[in-house]
Amino acid sequence: MEILILVLLYYFSQNPDFSESVRPLMAKLKSSEQMLTFLKEYGIKIGVASSTKEALVRQQLLEGGLFDYFDVILGGDHVKNGKPDPEIYLKTCAALDVNPAETFAIEDSFNGIHSAHSAGINVIMVPDLVEASGDMSKLCVCVQPDHFHVLEYFKKEL
Repeated sequence: MEILILVLLYYFSQNPDFSESVRPLMAKLKSSEQMLTFLKEYGIKIGVASSTKEALVRQQLLEGGLFDYFDVILGGDHVKNGKPDPEIYLKTCAALDVNPAETFAIEDSFNGIHSAHSAGINVIMVPDLVEASGDMSKLCVCVQPDHFHVLEYFKKEL
């Protein structure tokens, strides 16, 4: 099975002046980078499907040192319908030439989880500001506390 991970980096969209807020985010970046490195070593396609404008996402990924991990980056300015509509996920999968049913999305919000699930994608929730509710958990294959745990999940799946 080919696996793709679509990452919504919530902390980027919540920190528009990313360069001044790097220190508190280093633990998240480190866990993200370890997970992304592992997936790249396995030849897994990686994309970003974000509600944030693409130019800002690209800038933040560059400043965070994560840009080169991604094969496709799509922002909310490339779709007519934002999350929870599945359009952004379906477009990202099409751009990566992957079957949504063979992909994973890491999400942290109800709208993102609903969007990915509606697109037929396997969803992993990593709660950030919003804890996993029963309604959200039902739409996910699992809920993990952070990207370190998501990495462990992928190691078992691959």
